[in-house]
Amino acid sequence: MEDSLMIVRNPFSDLREAPDLDALEDSIFRRVAKVNLPKHSDPQSISKTKITVFTQLYENKLRRFTTLYRQVKSAHEFHISLCDSIYNGGYTQLVRDLESVLNSRVLLKKLKHTYEQKIKADPLNANQLRREFLGRAGSIIKSLKPVFARIKTYSTLLSNLPNIDPTVFKVVVVGTPHVGKSSLVSNLTSRRIKIGSYPFTTKEINAGELREGSTRTIIYDTPGLLDRPLEERNNIEIRAIMALKHLANLAIFLVDPTEKAGYPVTYQKTILSSLKQLLGDLEFIEVYTHADEFATIPSEQVICVSNITLQGMDSLKNYILKKAQNWYLSQQGDQ
Repeated sequence: MEDSLMIVRNPFSDLREAPDLDALEDSIFRRVAKVNLPKHSDPQSISKTKITVFTQLYENKLRRFTTLYRQVKSAHEFHISLCDSIYNGGYTQLVRDLESVLNSRVLLKKLKHTYEQKIKADPLNANQLRREFLGRAGSIIKSLKPVFARIKTYSTLLSNLPNIDPTVFKVVVVGTPHVGKSSLVSNLTSRRIKIGSYPFTTKEINAGELREGSTRTIIYDTPGLLDRPLEERNNIEIRAIMALKHLANLAIFLVDPTEKAGYPVTYQKTILSSLKQLLGDLEFIEVYTHADEFATIPSEQVICVSNITLQGMDSLKNYILKKAQNWYLSQQGDQ
């Protein structure tokens, strides 16, 4: 997927570079204090210069937030959904926090202009007015502490989210833990792709590419999402699972009929039913694993595969490729 020309990169990846606010404030005040001016400079010149230097330093330190804000505002629905599940207050709060940072630069520029006028009108009190400016400027910075604290708290999770490509047909493999999802992705695909991580899991997303001629499909495994019933999930975790509908065009639900992984078939079917309700229009296909151990095929309507003998893999690949080809045709019709 990294070689796709239409890749939508994680819009939050640069959040990890957000500066520490205390360090930023300390750095600016120290540099302003060390500003060197001609020995016989008058208080008015000294004050105006230091106010200008303070404002320029703050502007430079926060310049990256302009680009970051644009990236976040243009986020794909998939990333927005995941942000809602991660960031305290959701995507809307993150946008507001970034706007607060950008607005602080505007406030500081206005404050600079105000004190330049005051110093011009009352040059004899330039030193006192400069100290007033620095105090009020420091208050503007300190007011952002909750904002920077939130950004720092969630920046790692958000910056590690996967990139996506809306122009490629995508399949997500879901199912209870240890049913062979990662092995299925490996057996279906010819090339491993490094994607990123997914909220509330301890592993990176396992993904691979299935290609037949010009038909390209990305197949994902989402580890750890279904390690307990959906009714035991909180609303934030449910939102993370719901984001799958923005990631995938087709979902493979892998069922272990042998129950070797410790989950009864009835439980697995309940999970499947819950996911269908939760994810709305996302199409599901039910696939049985451990086909090499079947005495008889459970159902003619269900695709059965084996990660050991590769039984049924060609049938599943053909099914996926047919779905992908139809999807690509429909995309051409929409253009």
